[in-house]
Amino acid sequence: MQQSLVGEGPARPRIERQAVTRVFDGITCYEVPARAALERVPEAAELPFTWGASPYRGCEAGCGYCTARRGHRYLGLDPGCDFSTKIVVKTDLARRLRRELDSPRWSGEPVALGLTGDCYQPAEEIYRLMPGVSGRSPTRPTRSPCSPRARSSCVIWICYARPRR
Repeated sequence: MQQSLVGEGPARPRIERQAVTRVFDGITCYEVPARAALERVPEAAELPFTWGASPYRGCEAGCGYCTARRGHRYLGLDPGCDFSTKIVVKTDLARRLRRELDSPRWSGEPVALGLTGDCYQPAEEIYRLMPGVSGRSPTRPTRSPCSPRARSSCVIWICYARPRR
């Protein structure tokens, strides 16, 4: 555990100093703006996607085999016990993702949703980010196919958005 440089006891995790914190049913949610929406998927992940976008970092399912766990360490959180109880919520991801996908530089590659946490976990019932993130708006369809990765029973619908012709 990190020690504080200015006083006694452990230092607060970096994410706690940078986010709005809310607690719902024993789950701590850290609300942050997304610095970037699209994340390059490392080749070592051996996934069939080059790009991903995740509204949540951390997952209440807490699967022990989840490769997204190590990302919690970079936030000053424990990848073991904190992964399922402390969830980072990118509250403006839909707006940021829309801007990045609308860029003329974007090539239209498929985007995996929810690589750093189940995109339909119970927090989705509160934040309702996925309709905007998945591009399922009838007025502004996305030009990139999206594929959500979910383990949760909270899945309401699964989309595969097709480019407009």
